[in-house]
Amino acid sequence: MGRRRRKRDEEEEEEEEEEQKQEDEKEDQVEEEKEVNQVEGGRKGEVEGRVQWGSEE
Repeated sequence: MGRRRRKRDEEEEEEEEEEQKQEDEKEDQVEEEKEVNQVEGGRKGEVEGRVQWGSEE
């Protein structure tokens, strides 16, 4: 019985590691997008800001 439990724990650990890996990749992607937006200069944000203000009127 102990072996079966140990195997299940190992499978759960592998699943947790896989989930953590996916979360890390998402965070990296978000960071890259932020950097790209900064490199493009605030122009994209300015344009989006105008669109948002215009839609509220």
